[in-house]
Amino acid sequence: MSNPTLWGNFRPLWMTGTAACDWLEDAPHENGGYYNKCMVPQCRADFIGHKRRHVCRRCYMSAKAVYDRMTPEERVAHDRKIREEIEQFMRENAHCPSVGATKDDHDN
Repeated sequence: MSNPTLWGNFRPLWMTGTAACDWLEDAPHENGGYYNKCMVPQCRADFIGHKRRHVCRRCYMSAKAVYDRMTPEERVAHDRKIREEIEQFMRENAHCPSVGATKDDHDN
């Protein structure tokens, strides 16, 4: 089922991305046909994919290729740096009620 006709070859004129940005494998899923905007600052392309995707396929594949070329030691250092950045973000935004909230917190 993964072919460009899943969305009827319909890309609205306002969409800045190309079909290379779309997640075709999301199309068969219930929430797989949403219009999204890539959160990578250098990209910001529009793409079609699952409603919870925040990065277009082109940016994801580019980042994955870089990560795959890393040595195990580089991956550990990279993962540690990312974890520290997330922890810093959580500390700096602890005053925001939705940061760090769980699904149960939003359901109440």
